[in-house]
Amino acid sequence: MPIVGGTAYSQAKDALAFARAVIDDAYSASGQILTGTVPGPAAPMSYQYLNAAYQYLQEELTNNGVETFVKEVVLTGLTATPSTDPSTQVSLSDDGYFDGVNAVWPNPQLPIDMVNTGPLRVWERMSSNPTTVFLPMKRSFDGLPGYSLNARFFCWEWRQDQMYMPGAIQSNDLRIRYNQYLANLNADTDFVLIRRSTNALGYLTAWNYAITSGDPMVAETIMSAANQCIQQMVVRSSRANQHGGPIRRRGYGSPRGGRGAWSARW
Repeated sequence: MPIVGGTAYSQAKDALAFARAVIDDAYSASGQILTGTVPGPAAPMSYQYLNAAYQYLQEELTNNGVETFVKEVVLTGLTATPSTDPSTQVSLSDDGYFDGVNAVWPNPQLPIDMVNTGPLRVWERMSSNPTTVFLPMKRSFDGLPGYSLNARFFCWEWRQDQMYMPGAIQSNDLRIRYNQYLANLNADTDFVLIRRSTNALGYLTAWNYAITSGDPMVAETIMSAANQCIQQMVVRSSRANQHGGPIRRRGYGSPRGGRGAWSARW
């Protein structure tokens, strides 16, 4: 049987079409309320509702351990620190790399699509020998240690939306693993980069419309349906990671929980 090319990702228009069906706006193909960019310009609120839903769905899935948004990048040439003071710290931010003494160098810089909780894991190697393996770095949660500068950074700390490290006497490369934010959707043909998410995204888009329509009962019903779809996505991911172990939603007020949070235990 021949393999047919294609993609597993749906498009923004699919989520909008589902949202129109939910709010009873589907009597015409393009709707009267949540209109898209095809055949004409979208209604001003359509993509605001859709992108608010897209961001909410990403947050819910990320917070519940779904690894759809995990990404890795290698940053090269974090230059040696021009100081021998053990208190010297270097940093990576959206603006670039600060070597601890001089001005911020524009390259390398933190990935601009990184979530605000910082990296998941970090590794390092010498820039002068790119054939060597990356060695893991330790994350510090209570401040960086003060010791004489070494060849490696050894550890890192996340604060003020920046990655801080002790200085190093040589240039190093970093391999950073992190959760990313997906770019907003701007047109009907844009791909939704979350597999099998049309229903969840459509319900959430409809919910954003419903909470402005003044009917809290309808909004609550739609959110309940959205959460059921999100639950299925979280369950599917959790079973893949735990080889079929049981999972259930965390209750209201549970540690690290809240509405839409799911637990990997009974």
